[in-house]
Amino acid sequence: MKLEDICVSLAMAKRLKEAGWPQDYNSICEWVVMGEDSHIALGVNLPMIAITGREYICAPTASEILDRLPEKEPGEQCKSVGSFLVVTPLQGKWKVSYEEDGVGHIGTVGDTLATAAAAMWLHLTKTL
Repeated sequence: MKLEDICVSLAMAKRLKEAGWPQDYNSICEWVVMGEDSHIALGVNLPMIAITGREYICAPTASEILDRLPEKEPGEQCKSVGSFLVVTPLQGKWKVSYEEDGVGHIGTVGDTLATAAAAMWLHLTKTL
């Protein structure tokens, strides 16, 4: 398994950063961008050892993103006890949704669990 399989892509990492994903914590993976070249690195808070000409962007794993999602769907859409966060493997994809009594309120799908979870975080960030 490659690091790219467990964390978000560079494009998604940039979207998360623009939406306010914290860049100052000890993430498992980070994208290192040097002009047109980029690669994923396993490290702990690489910006602390930043090298001139390189940009470091946190590349959270699915676990790191899921830990930041609320267990229950925020907002007024929920009835009774509320809808709960559900992770579902699909054929070759992943779905992250908030469901109540088997009915989905909102959901996002991605090629990887990290991508689906990141899309949900972005959705909630826009709607809260």
